[in-house]
Amino acid sequence: SQKELGDAGEEFVYQLERAKVKKYKLSKDKKVRMVSKLDGDGLGYDILSYDKQGNPMYIEVKTTIGPENGSIFITVSEKHSDEYYLYRVYNFDIAKMEGKLSVRQGSLKPLCISAQTYKVNFT
Repeated sequence: SQKELGDAGEEFVYQLERAKVKKYKLSKDKKVRMVSKLDGDGLGYDILSYDKQGNPMYIEVKTTIGPENGSIFITVSEKHSDEYYLYRVYNFDIAKMEGKLSVRQGSLKPLCISAQTYKVNFT
């Protein structure tokens, strides 16, 4: 199902981010959090992570089993646009928990094709 695929993609990114942030040796309070599971879906992002300097990264994860250039639907968050990241997981294999990743930082408005729920093409 689409929900299963979405959850698996979030888990995939969560594990990648945890491994990355661990290497940064940041303070203990800078923990990667799966906010969609812990705080609900209403925040406009799925994962709270951190960059090398300890700045927050608000990550929205979108997962498909198809190629990168397939369309996806997003709700655009302008709240933290500088620290907002779209992690596009594609060619994802749920059984192996493997996929490819494409990352966009910042406002996604320039990529949006139609209003409200935006349809985005990665080309």
